[in-house]
Amino acid sequence: MAALYSPFCTPAADVAALQEVRSVPTAQDASNCFCPDHQQCSSDAQSTWLLHRDILHALVSPVVQLFTRASRLAEAAVCSSKPEDLEMAFTGDARSAFLWLQCFLSDEEQWCQFVGCPACIVSHTLSTEEHLRFTYTALHLANDSDMQNSNALPAIPFFTAALTDAINTDPFWDSYPGAASSIESSAESLTVNVRALRIQCGELEALVADFTEGQSTPRVQTPGTPIVSRLSTKVHGGQLPAVKTSKLAKRQQRMRLEEQAALQKLVAQCCGRAALQRNAAGPRERTHIRAIMRENGDAPHLGLASKRRRSLTCP
Repeated sequence: MAALYSPFCTPAADVAALQEVRSVPTAQDASNCFCPDHQQCSSDAQSTWLLHRDILHALVSPVVQLFTRASRLAEAAVCSSKPEDLEMAFTGDARSAFLWLQCFLSDEEQWCQFVGCPACIVSHTLSTEEHLRFTYTALHLANDSDMQNSNALPAIPFFTAALTDAINTDPFWDSYPGAASSIESSAESLTVNVRALRIQCGELEALVADFTEGQSTPRVQTPGTPIVSRLSTKVHGGQLPAVKTSKLAKRQQRMRLEEQAALQKLVAQCCGRAALQRNAAGPRERTHIRAIMRENGDAPHLGLASKRRRSLTCP
């Protein structure tokens, strides 16, 4: 049976401040229509569901927008639109954050876009550890100036307390003592990684911008200056001007080296496994070993008596 009241309890003194969220535009596909299970809620309960849905949307949207920006920059950096290739554009903690967000947002796309019944969306926040970690992370990032936009919220520390209380009083999470503190601790690690992802997005954006400007800016030839070809320079013994490698090219070269190292490691593992299988004792060797052990009188100990039994492992 669906819950008729929101799991988040907000103090009455903070409701007035929360009403500011109502002016924030919700997701494009968000709807204020409740499902049949929640249509029987009172009007006050439905207003609370909508308010908490808008709070979650204002918290989640900046993180989703950051991942969208990171994905577009990664496509430009690695020259690929395959999801499995985009992580190569980032390193360290930023790559960990990108992978985590990529997996979560692909699995929970409807929840992140707030599609469906507002009450179901709010209740779904407590459904898994990943949802709670993501929500805690969004709360930690809400105070960052770089994450604030038109959809962002002012500081709402009371909602962090409301989320913690909802976990502690939830029947499912009540069977896991200390779940709230454990999830919040993991969210702090994810927050650090997301901040690293944000920093690398700025660096990557500068690299991509420099590269595209260098490709699009036409070279201006001074009037009256003859164009000297590379071949003529070599013929007359002159030296060619040094070509400066761009930062983006260096980054792509480093990523290619990482990919080659990973492939070499994979090939070495495959070769090692094949060598072990090749050196394993075959049917003839196993028969010879059993014959020797019968002569040494070890057959009864190993279960190889004169009356043999058939098994799935031995012929």
